[in-house]
Amino acid sequence: MDVLKQISEKMNLLTPKQQRVAKYILENWEKASFESAIVIARKLGMSQSSVIRTSNALGFDGVPDLQSQLRDFMQTHISTVNRMERATRLQSSDGIEGVISTVLKQSADNIRGTLQVLEAVKVKELLAAIKGARNIYVLGMRSSAALAEFLGFNLNLLLGNVFVMDSDHGLYEKIRSLTPDDLLISISFSRYARLTVEATRIAYERDVRIIGITDSLAAPIAGYCSIDIIAQTTSMHLTNSYVAVMAVFDILLSALLLSDKDKYLKELENLEEGFSRLHIFENA
Repeated sequence: MDVLKQISEKMNLLTPKQQRVAKYILENWEKASFESAIVIARKLGMSQSSVIRTSNALGFDGVPDLQSQLRDFMQTHISTVNRMERATRLQSSDGIEGVISTVLKQSADNIRGTLQVLEAVKVKELLAAIKGARNIYVLGMRSSAALAEFLGFNLNLLLGNVFVMDSDHGLYEKIRSLTPDDLLISISFSRYARLTVEATRIAYERDVRIIGITDSLAAPIAGYCSIDIIAQTTSMHLTNSYVAVMAVFDILLSALLLSDKDKYLKELENLEEGFSRLHIFENA
């Protein structure tokens, strides 16, 4: 059941005051997903506690939980065009100051939400899988392709056995060549690219160990992964916000470096020597 249907079906169980809150949310759910309880209360001429009690009566764990589910609904059920139209409508009257405030707040919320579900034990398991793999393959399509490139490039600086897959250069042949000694890191966020899901499924059928980096345990790749790393990507603009995903990458790369500092610092020193000999970078 989606969040709007849940609110609608419980409407008759609410008090008249609570029904006013629920009706406001149903009619203005895009705005309500980002408005605080006190802002909604002021608009309806009631107390903040009335809004909070309404969210509880609707079956949510407070206003933040309700808003989180509204934003998830927006992220998963609204097309890119719809999302852009709604974001433009919501922000056009706020000016650039409002846009800055809204986007930065949402980025911070995404990082906080990701931190709440990111378990140290999963990061340790991921490090063990990376270190134990013969080769590591990183897969991401469409907007996730840039994420795959970033993670693959930086992992390879330390490891030297990391390959980024894409759809243009024999993806199926590469997936078919994977063995149980390899590791696949599959990156997939809504709207989920079908090719990523299918490639992940084929790797799973070949008994390849798979790490999923995605936005939900209900994501299409989640059932194929031995470890799922969940990152929050809620956004009001054209596509997902990947601030929290990049934070997860930073955590992973930092943890990997610190897990065997002497070994990986030596690798980086060798790289720097090569960069210097080939004059890769310009001095400021």
